[in-house]
Amino acid sequence: MLKTLLYGMILPGIFLIAGCQSGNEVLEQQNAQILSELRKLNQQLSGIQKKMQEEPALAFSSVKYPYNSTSARGANLALLAKIKRLPENPTDDQIVKYVQQIIAATAGQNSYSMTDPQVGMYKLIGTGHLKVLLPFLDGGTFNAFYHLKEAMPDLVEEKDKPLIKSSLIQYPKLLDTVVKKGWSREFKKEILKLLESTTNSSPFHTLRMVVPSLAETPEDIQKLIDIYISNPAAAPLIQSLLVIPKINIHDIVNKAWEKCNAEARYPQRYWKQEKAIAAVRYGNNVSAAKYLLLQIIASDPNNPYESQTAITVLAGKSDFPVFDKNNLEKWYRKNADKISYDEKTGKFIISR
Repeated sequence: MLKTLLYGMILPGIFLIAGCQSGNEVLEQQNAQILSELRKLNQQLSGIQKKMQEEPALAFSSVKYPYNSTSARGANLALLAKIKRLPENPTDDQIVKYVQQIIAATAGQNSYSMTDPQVGMYKLIGTGHLKVLLPFLDGGTFNAFYHLKEAMPDLVEEKDKPLIKSSLIQYPKLLDTVVKKGWSREFKKEILKLLESTTNSSPFHTLRMVVPSLAETPEDIQKLIDIYISNPAAAPLIQSLLVIPKINIHDIVNKAWEKCNAEARYPQRYWKQEKAIAAVRYGNNVSAAKYLLLQIIASDPNNPYESQTAITVLAGKSDFPVFDKNNLEKWYRKNADKISYDEKTGKFIISR
């Protein structure tokens, strides 16, 4: 295909140049040189075509990131095309083999999309096979489950609800299906149990838009608040709590920060930073502000994004020199004990 496409662009140029005899010796020499270059390019394309046939990995849709040398590899169309379609009414063994082949063909992929062909291939399995598919949602690498997770809403139906309810804790990736099917409200009990026990932040991101449907009673709301305060992975839940009326966000974020800051070791430094950011934004917490300042000071100079959110938040809530990282540590040692929050200005200040 690549060869055909590029030949279509190059060959007309060859014929055009070869057929032009202007009588101008200089122009004809230029044309001859261009023709020679085009023929060289044509030979290179033949080599690329041959390599693609010999090495299926080269059939990945690939693009270079502009900021480094890493290639983003999409679906390996050559390998996926070799997978035979399932017959009508496939057996469990046939489905298992089919899924395993798709996963194997996806092994080298590192760039994903809901429009990847694997999603459509999984949808062809049809409904009625949830028990067979569930184990493939358990753990594994991202490329082993992503496409199946995206296809799952098309692979379940009403009669699968009892199995999904009983399996949600073990297979939390089913939560994405529950949300997309509009089943969040009737799965509320199971979802809240999952949020209490999960050690992964993904469920909180998945539920961001539907949390209000889980907060129907004062008991539900208190449960969500307790989860945010107690579960280290629940940092993303703050965005959902903000839209629930008549709750004291100021106290909630400060309690959450006090709890996580008291722990000697936190599961994920990023989660702790997120709770510190919430405590600064909505709780005006001095301790959290100091923590963010220390994070900026300790951040990797080769990774400008590592502390960007902390810098942005503190820049809006103070006049501290957060953009001057070279001198921030010296400034912090001098002023840390004098940092306070000024209600009048709505900013963190250095007390005199």
